[in-house]
Amino acid sequence: MAKLTIYPCILSGGSGTRLWPVSRTNAPKQLQPLISKQSLIVETALRTPVGVDIAAPIIISNASYAKDIATQLKGAGTPASHILTEPFGRNTAPAAAAAAKLVQDLDPSGIVLLLPADHYISDHPTFLAAIRLAANAAQAGHIVTFGMSPTHPETGFGYIKYNAASAISDGVFPVDKFVEKPDLETAKSYLAAGDYAWNSGMFVFSPKTYLGELTQFNEAIATEACAAFDKADSEDFEGTDIRHLDRTHFTNCPSDSIDFAVMEHTQKAALVRGEFDWSDVGSWSRALRDWREKCPRQCPPRRRHYP
Repeated sequence: MAKLTIYPCILSGGSGTRLWPVSRTNAPKQLQPLISKQSLIVETALRTPVGVDIAAPIIISNASYAKDIATQLKGAGTPASHILTEPFGRNTAPAAAAAAKLVQDLDPSGIVLLLPADHYISDHPTFLAAIRLAANAAQAGHIVTFGMSPTHPETGFGYIKYNAASAISDGVFPVDKFVEKPDLETAKSYLAAGDYAWNSGMFVFSPKTYLGELTQFNEAIATEACAAFDKADSEDFEGTDIRHLDRTHFTNCPSDSIDFAVMEHTQKAALVRGEFDWSDVGSWSRALRDWREKCPRQCPPRRRHYP
């Protein structure tokens, strides 16, 4: 196989209104230091440090935040190589397509590591080991996601059913199906079954595989997102290449998630178990619950004024 280089592509387009008032339209949660002294997006970039097989981060962002993100990452010593700006949100499938097109142009053998900017992971060595396991499977033609072992019957996450008895390779398992956020009783049945994982929303794939599957199942997204990238306007901001996706083609691009557009249809889906700690910092209630599980002595007691 060709030399494998992993390109972290960080999704940072949301406004983070579910964490109001700390997160606001002009200061979304991914730019805020909610967990440590660093912002969530800086934390995300730092957990995939540039090295022999990991390239500098690529960011997909709302145009309003691009320069703030570039400044934060440069100040933290992990500058972005590129920032792709969306004129407006179109969900994750088009953003992933634009990132895949960029990586394909930079390095036809490159592997995309698609990461939301608002997750918290503290066990970086275990996370990096899982990434490299997934990257090898992606190089072989799979679209890999990290499935997190459920600790309780969560109704706020999608789930993945996988075949633990039939490994594709060491630590990589075939996906049977993706399922939507369940009701409580269904979530309890998934927990009892033992072969369902939380859908982490993190993906690893080669640009060729992802764009090929996207073209097969949702050609309009693939066509318009790639055209928006090809006709992007570029500017340099303090050494970071900022590319503004073309508004006309992006307007014509259907809005859909990777799950709906690709993962629920493809036969190339695979799963690596996430053995690292993980939190989706999506809302105050979820963040507080996750932090209580990890540090019950340090977390504040529940108080009525929390949203």
